Amino acid sequence: MWLARRYLIFAGVVGLLVSLGFMVYMAAMSEQQAVVVAAEPISAYQKITSDMISVEQQPASAVLPTSESDPAKVVGHYTTRRWYPGEQILRDELIYPGTQAGGIVWQLTEDERAMAIPCGPDTAVGGAVLPGHLVDVFYFRESSVHGPATARLLLSGLRVLDIRDSSGAPWQAEDREQLSTAVVAVTTHQAEAISYAMSTGEVYLAVSPYHPEAAQQGEGVTGGNLFSYPYAVDPPGDVKDDEKRRDSDEHESWQR
Repeated sequence: MWLARRYLIFAGVVGLLVSLGFMVYMAAMSEQQAVVVAAEPISAYQKITSDMISVEQQPASAVLPTSESDPAKVVGHYTTRRWYPGEQILRDELIYPGTQAGGIVWQLTEDERAMAIPCGPDTAVGGAVLPGHLVDVFYFRESSVHGPATARLLLSGLRVLDIRDSSGAPWQAEDREQLSTAVVAVTTHQAEAISYAMSTGEVYLAVSPYHPEAAQQGEGVTGGNLFSYPYAVDPPGDVKDDEKRRDSDEHESWQR
């Protein structure tokens, strides 16, 4: 008799707990929250557009803490991994374009590559080159099977992304002797030109003004024209004589 009553009391308590748990579960399920999810497969390192995502109402208990509810905070950012349809977009797995949060890759445009140019104080403005500067690349080649000794402006207006020391760590400006590498943004064709130049000669960096038209492509300097106009300080004698004859002719024409 008492044993049966105990079983009834135990069953009643279990039933009450189950009912309360079900009610709590239903209450949690009924509370919905907006969340941004992938509307299609999104590859890693891809720029998110508005048609790649959608907003869904999901149970609040299923929404992850770092998820986004506003599509405007997602569009235009880059992914750091692959997302599948229906998967929540997490803000800590997005990279803002033009920032260094995910490395220099996020500072590049679609047609740019990051390339390292070995350098030192003697080939990079005495160590005065800094990230954000624009630099011109000058090429020097000694006389060889590739041709006579030549110095020439190779490329102009390259954007410096980073400066590294001899250990590969970020370079400290106060320790200029440790300057080892300048990382610049280049196109594929520019990367090919720099690669060839480094393999056949030397490259020098010169800080450029912030307007591309400031750099003027010359014909290149060789032993044959090093002391010729316009590379010498004064024009050579034949140029001076031509200028004198032109001035004399203009003067005689004016007198007539």
